[in-house]
Amino acid sequence: MLEPTLRYQRIKVKNKNYIYLSISNGRGKENRYRTYPSVTVNKAENWKQDSQKIKVTPTEPNAKSYNDKLYAYKAHFIEELKECYKNEIRLDKDVIKRIEKSFGNSVTNKKIKVSNDKFDIETHYNKFIELISLGKKLHGNSYTYSANAISNHRVALKRWIEFENKWEGGKINPHNIDYAMYEDYLHYYRNHPEVKYKDSAISKNVACFKAVIKNYLIKDLRIKFPFYNASDWKIIEQEAISFALTETELLRLYKLDLSDNKEYELVRDVFVFNALTCGMRNVDYNKLNKEDLEVFKYKGKNRYKINFRQQKTGGDVNVIIPLSAEAILQKYDFDFPKYESEARANEVLKILGKKAKLFGKLQAKDRRGNIIEEDVQWNKLTLHISRKTFCTMAYKNDVDLYNIMNISGHESMESLLGYIKVNKEDYAVKYAETEHFEKLDRLHLQIA
Repeated sequence: MLEPTLRYQRIKVKNKNYIYLSISNGRGKENRYRTYPSVTVNKAENWKQDSQKIKVTPTEPNAKSYNDKLYAYKAHFIEELKECYKNEIRLDKDVIKRIEKSFGNSVTNKKIKVSNDKFDIETHYNKFIELISLGKKLHGNSYTYSANAISNHRVALKRWIEFENKWEGGKINPHNIDYAMYEDYLHYYRNHPEVKYKDSAISKNVACFKAVIKNYLIKDLRIKFPFYNASDWKIIEQEAISFALTETELLRLYKLDLSDNKEYELVRDVFVFNALTCGMRNVDYNKLNKEDLEVFKYKGKNRYKINFRQQKTGGDVNVIIPLSAEAILQKYDFDFPKYESEARANEVLKILGKKAKLFGKLQAKDRRGNIIEEDVQWNKLTLHISRKTFCTMAYKNDVDLYNIMNISGHESMESLLGYIKVNKEDYAVKYAETEHFEKLDRLHLQIA
């Protein structure tokens, strides 16, 4: 039995440069095998055949981690093949495949027992969905997953299973969940043969998969992912059609005479109340009741304050209700009006948006700045826009960003800024109105 030789080679497939491990056990095709460690190079010239490494360069941001993986992958095969040679196990495609699957896991080489055979992403993901659906798995150890979040995970599972069935890398296992697989996932759905998936939808599925890895596979099952780096799996940046109402537009909506249609009036009141108060998430608003209202002494007068705990973050929100929003609560005997369903409420809002003449033009752009979608305000009006309206109006009215974040319940400044719908000129004017800018303006008198 000849001792096999191993060497990395580069191959170009569909404009991608894959690195594969060539295993030769003699002459003839039947004695030669290829395995793929899920490593690619962006430019062919960056693969150095002599040194068997990827050149470390800005065009290859993952070169170091990929080189480490190539070293470990080859070392794994050398050790496994030595055992095969010592125990006179004849090499064939099945043996090579099992050794490939065993990478990154503890294996008894003599018997070629592969622990990865027990890893099945569909089984694990279904179990995760079952746990969050029953409330047995909490988000951040403090609150249950919303119906919307559970629905997102079900959709994401379908997408990942489809990808696995089509993926050249084969079955998804801990050792091949890496940046190369992430790139393959993006490429597959951006070039899907049947459905034109938007980057926002792809991003949502990626985010769900990352959550399962972090909150279940690693945290609960203690599975190790040697080449997975969560920070590399970035959410795709793409401008989506999104907007916020101005005070004038919100007032137009508020002033609509809807006395002849109680359903329309209620949905409008919920939207306006939220935009004026604190921009709650829909799931938090729907859980509010009279017990969440508190009489609060403010400037010598009794005012109302809302106290509630957010479902998504577990954080507490305390906010005084402005008189404009308090007037809405009075109509409902200081209880929070509730709509039939979110889907129906969003349908009604589009009708009301037309009535309020919300005809402003909207655009969405891709990563290159090309316009990929155009619409008008009324057709994109949803309950969620009330949250963006609150954040944007507060910012324009000089409320400190940290104060807005505390009231709206955003977890980070980055996520809050995504809700503030102002253009670059607005930011420029905002800066020019600061005391700092005015001081800089006055310096010209001293210089002159």
